[in-house]
Amino acid sequence: SAITNYKYSINGGSNFTTCSPAQTTSPIVIAGLTNGTSYNVQIRAVNANGDGVATSSAAATPSTTPSAPTITGITPSCGSLSIALTPGIDGGSAITNFKFSINGGTSFAACSPAQTTGPIVITGLTNGTSYNVLIKAVNANGDGSATGSSMATTVLEGTWIGGSTGTWETGTNWCGGMPTASTDVIIPSNVSVEIASSSLAICNSVTINTGGNLTVNTDQALTVLGTITNYADITGLVVKSGGSIKQNSAVLATVERDVTNADWADWRDGWHFLSSPVADQAIDPNFITDPITDYDFYAWWEETNEWINYKNTTVAPTWNTVNGSNNFTVGKGYMAAYDAGGTKKFEGTLNVADVPVSGLAITGKTQINRSWHLLGNPFSCALTWQAIITDWNATNIAGVAQIWNESIQDYSLLPSASTGSVIPATNGFMVQVSGGEGSLIIPEAKRIHSTQPYFKSAQSEIQQIKLLASTADNQSAKESSIMLYPDATEGYDLMYDGEFLHGFGPSFYSQQGDLKLSLNALPELPLESRIPFSFIKNDASEFTIELKQSIEGLPVYLTDLKTNTDQNLSENPVYTFSSEAGDDPNRFELRFMTPTGLDKTSTQSSLRVYATNGKINISGVDGKAEVFVRNIVGQVFLRNSVNGSTLQSLNTSNLPAGVYMVSVVSATKTVSQKVVVK
Repeated sequence: SAITNYKYSINGGSNFTTCSPAQTTSPIVIAGLTNGTSYNVQIRAVNANGDGVATSSAAATPSTTPSAPTITGITPSCGSLSIALTPGIDGGSAITNFKFSINGGTSFAACSPAQTTGPIVITGLTNGTSYNVLIKAVNANGDGSATGSSMATTVLEGTWIGGSTGTWETGTNWCGGMPTASTDVIIPSNVSVEIASSSLAICNSVTINTGGNLTVNTDQALTVLGTITNYADITGLVVKSGGSIKQNSAVLATVERDVTNADWADWRDGWHFLSSPVADQAIDPNFITDPITDYDFYAWWEETNEWINYKNTTVAPTWNTVNGSNNFTVGKGYMAAYDAGGTKKFEGTLNVADVPVSGLAITGKTQINRSWHLLGNPFSCALTWQAIITDWNATNIAGVAQIWNESIQDYSLLPSASTGSVIPATNGFMVQVSGGEGSLIIPEAKRIHSTQPYFKSAQSEIQQIKLLASTADNQSAKESSIMLYPDATEGYDLMYDGEFLHGFGPSFYSQQGDLKLSLNALPELPLESRIPFSFIKNDASEFTIELKQSIEGLPVYLTDLKTNTDQNLSENPVYTFSSEAGDDPNRFELRFMTPTGLDKTSTQSSLRVYATNGKINISGVDGKAEVFVRNIVGQVFLRNSVNGSTLQSLNTSNLPAGVYMVSVVSATKTVSQKVVVK
């Protein structure tokens, strides 16, 4: 009899269900089952005679494609997106892979290698580009449903991708590697980045997001060629003491200055010159202490030649008369000392524009430091005191400034003729008015990186004889120099000579007529010349005079007129002596002699030095002489001996083009001349 229907069992034959509607051919579709559940299936046919014999039992599990996963988050990175997700129902068949679309579902790509859990990391993307992301799961039945679309943008090159903290110098912390001059740096929220060991970091721009931080550590420097955008307030950008940042944005920042404690029993100890690199910096509370007896904070008042304390509100001239407010004045310097050392913080908007200073006068006639005015570096990096007529627009201002040297408790020289005359960030410096009303513009164009937090003496590239008169215990000292400079004259030169400025060290200076000079600039040094030096003791009794810098090939002798002692400082650079109250100040002479100690008779020099056709030509030499050719930083490139007044030449074909100083050291004098080698 013909088959009229089929019956099926899904429980191993415990009961059977008739197909409805009836069907007489395969396949038999059993609906209403649960995906992922195993069933024991049996089938039997039915005809007019009844039910036939059932098949043996066969286990089977129904399944379908997976449902859509859920995107729970997208983390952008450099050229990639990391998609966090929660998988949907697998449809009764295990998920074997995922597919992603970055174009809104137009096309999908399978993850390779296959992955069955999140996150899904999509690589090979373009930095700074937005993508429309969809994800779907795949199982043995095929592709499942896709998520809804989610927009995400990869990070820009220059974006920090390291952890919550890290260093600028680690290239893997950045999208695109360590920033360069063309990089636009982005510091995300809640990330702290330190410039720790690059010495000089550079980038095009910086964006610091809310909660982010960029710190320039001690001895490190950052140059930002473009702009800085700081959404993290004053804590977002921090320059540690001795750090340096050179940039063009008036941006909120904190600039720190470490100060050592003073020996509060010694009024000379522990003084620091300060200047604010931010606008509207209040003195209270950052720069005072409690109790008020544990600090002193002064402004210099040239009119009465005295230091005026911030605490002085009653005795004329008062602080308000001298300073005009309880804030730092931008471009003005101050002097402070603290019983307890620590870190002082300048907090506010960085100064980046030129600062004009005018109305600098000379008052009085006999005050010891009349005509000197205390200015301040207004920037978060160092300044060079150079080209003051053109670049500083100086009027009636002497060419030699002076800066407080904490290590000697006195002033050091800043000759404008020297490339090494650097004013550190947060430091004050003294300038001298030569007559009338002095003025200048502190120029942002003269900013440089120098990562010392306060002034330290250094070797100058200028040919000079530098002496240091110190107390025997090295508590204080005074510098005095003879500088050899071709443009100087035998008389007083406003741009090259530096007048004596009294500090806490002994008074030590050369004399030019009635002038007391800490820097005496001369065009040449005849060996028969004698330069008088005056010395007046401070409260010490034992002292030394040390030759700190000299001119190669030039013998330097110091004569002590009180003891009739001559000492060759070139061979024995430290002279030790005692001094008493009432000693004649005109005690010393500096002499330049032949190695035998015999003075030579002065003759009119016809020495000529000039460069032409790949040679340096020298004529008019009086006898034998040594010739030194130095670059502008004092490095000796050529050295040779010449003899006689006839024309003699040095080959310059191997010298780089540039400006050189040629020194001719003969038995009678030393003459230096600038030449240009092309």
